Amino acid sequence: MILSMTGYGRTTFYFREKQFLVEMKTLNSKGFELLLKIPAFLKPKEMEIRQLIANHLERGKLEFQILEEQITDSSGEFQVRLQQKLDDLKRFALKNNLSIDSVLPALILSQQQQPEEATEPLEETSWEEILKTITETIVKLNEFRKKEGAFLGLYLRERLAQLELHAISVKDMEGNRFERQRERLKQITQTLQEESINHDRFEQELLYYMEKWDISEELSRLQAHLSYFMEVLDNSEMVKGKKLGFIAQEIGREINTLGAKASDAPIQKVVVQMKDELERIKEQVSNVL
Repeated sequence: MILSMTGYGRTTFYFREKQFLVEMKTLNSKGFELLLKIPAFLKPKEMEIRQLIANHLERGKLEFQILEEQITDSSGEFQVRLQQKLDDLKRFALKNNLSIDSVLPALILSQQQQPEEATEPLEETSWEEILKTITETIVKLNEFRKKEGAFLGLYLRERLAQLELHAISVKDMEGNRFERQRERLKQITQTLQEESINHDRFEQELLYYMEKWDISEELSRLQAHLSYFMEVLDNSEMVKGKKLGFIAQEIGREINTLGAKASDAPIQKVVVQMKDELERIKEQVSNVL
């Protein structure tokens, strides 16, 4: 299973006749970073909220906020309350021999002022309901991560399959390359036979260069790394992004060594294609949890 580091979840709850939005969003990050924004009445519970989130989520930059939502008054209740305030002000004006125009600013000011947030202690039952809502939001975020991870895993497997095909292609080319290199060595040997040389030293040098040109070990290690990458991709670990990143680095080293040792244009062309596929893999591995 693969989880994406990017995710989103949201839920709502009602508290003291107000509606609140719980919103969580995660982005890529090497570690775990939590940005928290909560109402004043939840400040005493901030550490518990942080601990709850940390227990359920790993890696990524997480933005968590609880905001009061504005509820549309479709029933006309707001107009009724406003008319009541206006009537009260009119009575006050008549009682004190004031003009209606003089009390209208007071009505406008009363609508602009925000009611103070309740400061009474948070009831335990209310806190339990809020905790339940936060947990539900975490579940939604993780479901989002799973869906994104499924697409991510499919893409990585496709890229890995292309890398394996390129590796097989290089292995097939190795036979022709070896023949070309052997013919080249024969020509060099025939030329040197006409000169006075140390044949023992010549044979040592020849063996050295033959070993240097041999890429069979690199191909074998490359295949092992590709198999291990697929194994980690399919295992049950929830957090595997860093491990996949390390394996991708090892794959890159073998590909670079192949290109350096091959000294063969057709193989080096395939090596360039392999590097391109690997870069695509690395880009997406950075999104894996």
